[in-house]
Parts: sequence; C-alpha cells; structure tokens
Amino acid sequence: MKVWYLARPLRSIRACDRIFGVRLRFEATDVTSQTIDRQQVIEVHRREEGAMASDTRRDIFRTLDRLHAAQRAGDVDGMLSAYSTKGQFMDIGRLRSYFDDLVARNVFRERTVDASTCETFVYRDSALVRPIVYHTPNGPRCFSFHLLKEGDGEWRIIDNRRSQLLSESAYEPRMVANAGRVIGSRGMVWIRRLDAPIDEVWRTVSTKEGLDRWWITRSVEIDLRPGGLFKHHWTDTIRDFEVNSFIEFESQPTGGTGRPNLSRIDLYADGECTVYSFIDGFQSHPLPLSMPWTASGWHCGIDTLESTLTGRNIETDFGLGGEFYWRYLRRYHALARRLSEVSGSVLDDEEWRGAYLTQSLPA
Repeated sequence: MKVWYLARPLRSIRACDRIFGVRLRFEATDVTSQTIDRQQVIEVHRREEGAMASDTRRDIFRTLDRLHAAQRAGDVDGMLSAYSTKGQFMDIGRLRSYFDDLVARNVFRERTVDASTCETFVYRDSALVRPIVYHTPNGPRCFSFHLLKEGDGEWRIIDNRRSQLLSESAYEPRMVANAGRVIGSRGMVWIRRLDAPIDEVWRTVSTKEGLDRWWITRSVEIDLRPGGLFKHHWTDTIRDFEVNSFIEFESQPTGGTGRPNLSRIDLYADGECTVYSFIDGFQSHPLPLSMPWTASGWHCGIDTLESTLTGRNIETDFGLGGEFYWRYLRRYHALARRLSEVSGSVLDDEEWRGAYLTQSLPA
C-alpha cells in the first residue's frame, strides 16, 4: 500500500541547506544553542510525514470501510452517507436507485473487497484511491474513488469509476492516437479529423438540434451570440464565434481559483473533411487528481461526435478512459519536470511560438 503526497516539505529543507550553505539551528529549552545535524532534521520530517500519511490514509479508508460495511448489510442509507452531495456529477437520487437494484440482486453479498494493491494519492483536501478490486463470481472488477475532505473533517466520495489493475495495459492504440495534448501546464487540446463537410459539422456543434445528438448532456440550450449562454452540465457564456470557424466559451470561476475557465471549438476544412479541435484551459479546475476523468469525458464526447457524423460505432469507456489519462498525464508531467531540470531554465516560449505565427512574406 502506497500513500503519495503531491507536496514535499523536505525539498524546502534541502533547498535552504543548498542555498545558504549552513546547518539548521534550533534553540534548546535551556536557552543554549544546539546544532542539529541536517540529516537528523530530514529524518524527523520523514517520520512526521509518514505519520501524517498514515493518519490521512486511515481517515480516507474509514469512509471506504463504512461504504463496504453498509453494502454487505444492504443498508442503502449507510452507503449514501459515504458520498458527498457536492460532487459536480453526483445525483444522489440516481445513486440510491442504483444501490437499491444491486441490493435486490444480492450483488454485494457475493463479492469480496481487496485493497491490498491500491495506491492513495492526496492533494490538499482531495484524494484518489485506485484500484480497489472487487472479486465477484464473474471475475475481478476494479474501481477508483475520488474523495473530498469536507468542512466537518470527514472524507466523502465525490466520484467512483471503473479502473484497472496496475499490471493491466491502459494504452489502447486508438486512445493513444486520439489523446488530448497538454498545452501550458494544465490546458489540453484534442484534434480530430472528421469524415464530414464543414457545414454539417458546424450545424452539429452550434445548434441545439445538433448538440442534443452527441453532447455529454443530452438536452442543452444554446443562444449563439456574443454574451449568449450555453447550458449543459454547467453554464458557459459565449465570448465570440464565427460561422464555420470557431466558438469560444467562458465559464465562471469554481473551486476557489478565482479564474474563469476558457474553452474553444475550432473547425478547419480539409478537402471534403473537417479538422475539429477542442481546447479546455482547465484554469478553474480545483481538483487535479480528478482532471484525468474530465479529460476522458471530453475524449468520449468527441468519439460520440465522430460516431454521430459518420455512423461508425466508436466507444470509449469513460472510467477506463480516465485510467488512461491518469497514467498519460503522470508520465507527461514527469517528463516535463525532467526536461525543466535538465535545461536549467525556461525556454523563451513566446519567441519560439512566434516562429509559427508569423505572416507569410509577400511574393
């Protein structure tokens, strides 16, 4: 069992030691100075971090244990008490119906829970636990759980999705080929060539009739004008648009970030086909541990758009898509950090980018 913290206080101690070239000093209770060896300080912090990690993991798993105990007892109210009502996509009524059905079919009595190989990641007051393995008569099923530490100090589940064993492959070729690309430190862009003319694609992405055929929320409202509203899971304001070219959206700040979130659809004719791109800046996304599943949602949505336009059956499991993006983004950011460490400085991105944005010289 591993518990990972995304913040590492030890790095500050090492940086202080490296920058100032001195050993840390502490005042003893008898007012005499006492020099503490740097390695001793590091070991103390390691023990403190280990104790904090152990306490945090215990608190998180107390919620999961309560959920599993209620499931074994067939106590639906007890199951629901482990879930937060603050989850963006949490529908407690639908969740109750789901649990009622599973209890009626004795699903919970025929399985065992295995958390021996799962990992726990913590970022501020959010956590990701994956994979919890449920052994059933039909074979193992894996799930990830996202939890939030609420105002009363209790961890509660805000989402849970299908996951995979750590040994299973998540890099299915089509997912890799169509994966979103990271832009900046958190934004992502998806680019897909669609086998449909640009007029048809524009109608499908800019009208209620078109959006209702493929958008994640199957009943939307859109007022296509600057300042108009696009209502789906949340409400976006349309900043600007151009027919057969682009729509730019802005949503209000969420999660205490204080920044609006920008997203944009762009279309480009490519012969008889259309290049479709979608950007999400993720500026206001407060929970990076759940962002891979948001990325999976956009990926699945574009799959559905392509299926709608072409008639081809393209399906991506949302939960397993989140598993793919979790591994994909962890690998990307590890490599990005390594590049930053090796280069020793940040490249002049604006100058570099300008080479691609200059105007062609006149003939």
